[in-house]
This record gives sequence, structure tokens and C-alpha cells, in this order.
Amino acid sequence: MNNRRGITGKLEAIDREVLTRMANLMAKKSKAKQDSSEQFEGLEFEEALASLESIVRRLEDGGSSLESSLEDYSQAVGLLKGCHQQLEQVERRIELLSGVDAQGNPISQAQADSTDSLQQKQEGRSQRRTADSSRAKKQTPPPATGEELF
Repeated sequence: MNNRRGITGKLEAIDREVLTRMANLMAKKSKAKQDSSEQFEGLEFEEALASLESIVRRLEDGGSSLESSLEDYSQAVGLLKGCHQQLEQVERRIELLSGVDAQGNPISQAQADSTDSLQQKQEGRSQRRTADSSRAKKQTPPPATGEELF
């Protein structure tokens, strides 16, 4: 009976130690997330992308401790989110070429912010490409025959 109490006490101590370590790791992970998103601010897109590529190389090479790899991963996630946000902002500013006027000047319109799904965006691109290829076929003259050469 006494032996059982001793073992139970040891197991409880181990449980507390494991829980404490897990809590510390979670706190570090949360802090790393905050640090990585704050770290992105002020970086140009290209700099953030270069940092992200460097982190990916380190993670792929291995050799780092688990804790260091987790910190790198967390930083990479923050950089990736920042890059995506910058790309979305740029996409909103892009103007779509909607055609050419009679003088040959491009007609453009600002891209509207949309909440279209990726599939809806793909369908829109497909429709534009189909329309563009139809116009190109109409503008292409028929091939020359032998009679027209003389």
C-alpha cells in the first residue's frame, strides 16, 4: 500500500512537470506569433519573402532543436500571413484592362473588392480568356489563296 502511494505521488509530480512544460511552450508559441506578426511590419514584400525562404531552408536542412524549429515555424507563419496581406492589398489596387477605345488607348477600370471564391474567380478568368480568343479569331483574316496572289 505504501509503495502504491509512492508511485502515485511520483506520477502526479511527473504530470505536473509535463503540464508546466506544455504551458511554457504554449506561452512561447503565443509570444512568437505576436513577435512574427510585429516583425513583418515595416518589411518590404521582397525582404519578408527572402526571410521566409531562409527559414524554410533552415527547417528543411534540419539539425535544429525542436524548440528552435517551432520558433522558426511560428515566425514563418507570421511572415507568410503578412505576405498574403500585402498581396491582397496590391490586388485591390490593380486595374483591369477592359478593352481598347477607337484611338487604340487602353480602357481600364479599378478592380472591385470582391468576396468571390477561388472557383468563381477562375470561372471569370476562363470567360475573359474565351471572349479574348473569340475576338482574336474574328480579327484574323482568312488565309490567302492562290488567286489572291496574282
